[in-house]
Amino acid sequence: MFEVKAERDVHVALSSRQDQDLDEIYEIVIGGWDNMRSVIRRSRQGYNHVDVQTPNIVSKTEYRTFWIMWSSDGTIAVGRGDENLPFMLWRDPDPLPINYAGLKSDWRNVDRKVGQWKLCRTARPDDAECLVEPAMRHECGWAGITSDQCRSKGCCYNTATTRPEIPWCFHRAKKGGLYSEQRSGYRAAGKHVKAH
Repeated sequence: MFEVKAERDVHVALSSRQDQDLDEIYEIVIGGWDNMRSVIRRSRQGYNHVDVQTPNIVSKTEYRTFWIMWSSDGTIAVGRGDENLPFMLWRDPDPLPINYAGLKSDWRNVDRKVGQWKLCRTARPDDAECLVEPAMRHECGWAGITSDQCRSKGCCYNTATTRPEIPWCFHRAKKGGLYSEQRSGYRAAGKHVKAH
């Protein structure tokens, strides 16, 4: 999870190595094209696998909060603030390993006014406690599986109200609600979160 204050073009790169010249990355752009669109790419300046209209999603006058998650099955999700569902979601059929995250903003700004960032060190609230015994934990499937597939793994199925076309599958928790449950077992920008 992170907060950013920028006029446009917030970029997050997810990669296997700490190498600025690496082309095999996931590039996430939030508020590109003069703060009108957001995309997910599989390479630097590559094909837009997800391309959504997001007018004024970032701001040069106030911090806006975003979260990014990924799983070993190649699913990448990008969401806003405390919203439970992503505004961008894509599954790479040939996933890249992700060990590093890189950040930049306003890359075409001729005035050299760059964005300001606040990074969160933890990906889930500390008060959430998983109800599944440690020996029985595994990836639930997260988004895009059927309710029967989800429940057969002992996981919790939820059709969220904001985007009902994207179901969620996650371990149950005593506290923290959907916000913590859907993120557990996945990675957030800059921090590896082990399966609870």
